[in-house]
Amino acid sequence: DLFIMLNKGMAGEMIETRYDEHDESGWFSAVSTKDGDNRVRVALFNRRPDTQVDLTFELGAKYRLIRKEILTGETLDTFNTSEKKQLIFETSEVGEAEAFSEYKLDAKSVTVLYLEKF
Repeated sequence: DLFIMLNKGMAGEMIETRYDEHDESGWFSAVSTKDGDNRVRVALFNRRPDTQVDLTFELGAKYRLIRKEILTGETLDTFNTSEKKQLIFETSEVGEAEAFSEYKLDAKSVTVLYLEKF
């Protein structure tokens, strides 16, 4: 089961899965998990090849973005081989002081946001 695999992979209790209600094509999806009492991970999947997605979050409590990981490539079917590395994986520690509520999700990307309650 995909959700059990995501739960184990993200090492937390799954708290919500949502698909864009205005996009029946399945181009966008999100999964969030709790990691203890103070942290949440949000995995965002944008399969649109050339369209950024502007997201607004309603979290119920104040969270700040502390880290993000982005996986992307030249096209949706980009992959790595032993001879050629085509996927781009970026990790950045963010440590924002402000409450997190909006994010611009890159086209053709998988992004994991790490949020911490404050």
